[in-house]
Amino acid sequence: MTVPDMTDALLKLDRARKHINDLEIKISSFLNTDFYRLSIEPDEGNTSALVKLETFHDVDKEINLILGDAVSNLRSSLDYAFIAVCKATTGIIDQGGFPFANTENDLTGRINKTVPEAFKKCFFDHVKTYKGGAGHDLWLLNELRNTDKHRLLLTTVSIAGITADFVLGTNKFYNCTIGLTAGQTGYLIKAPMGEFDLTKQPRPAFSVQIAEPPHAINVPVLPFLNFVHPQIESLFKRITAL
Repeated sequence: MTVPDMTDALLKLDRARKHINDLEIKISSFLNTDFYRLSIEPDEGNTSALVKLETFHDVDKEINLILGDAVSNLRSSLDYAFIAVCKATTGIIDQGGFPFANTENDLTGRINKTVPEAFKKCFFDHVKTYKGGAGHDLWLLNELRNTDKHRLLLTTVSIAGITADFVLGTNKFYNCTIGLTAGQTGYLIKAPMGEFDLTKQPRPAFSVQIAEPPHAINVPVLPFLNFVHPQIESLFKRITAL
């Protein structure tokens, strides 16, 4: 059996890595801008102090654009690999693309129908690209690429937590990290009025997330891409090791 020539697939994967690196820089730059404000205000009954977060504008669309490029190249690398497999075993390169399905049974049918016999076991063992399967993230990648064909993928900024120094009553707290979830506007901390005081400006940590319901809700952009990339790389190694 001829070893599949994965050159083109690996080029696509390398291009995806470049887009991911560019995205890391772009997101870091965006999160360093003054796109939010933190303030302390009393609640309606004037009994509690509320730390309030407000964000002033949406994610830079350049981030959405680069995200789409990364998703597209990752997804295309799988099709390129599948074509290499077909070409090496049958000489035919038009047997469809890399197999995805919404259920395990449907994926089994696609693998049986399209994957060359010599590679069927590899695909059955290591390609679980159906919703909820071991390859769910690759399945999600396929869903996102289908969306990106028609419009920019949507992202949002979510606050992951804040690190703050504060006084509560007679107790002093330093470098306390508080995990939070907030939208455009949200109250992060509630404490008794007169007993709570920030001793320095809180340091919020933000996350840029994919916002594409119903399948990708609050999926952190960079962790997702940095998880999928080595998954694909590992799969390519398995294919060429046969």
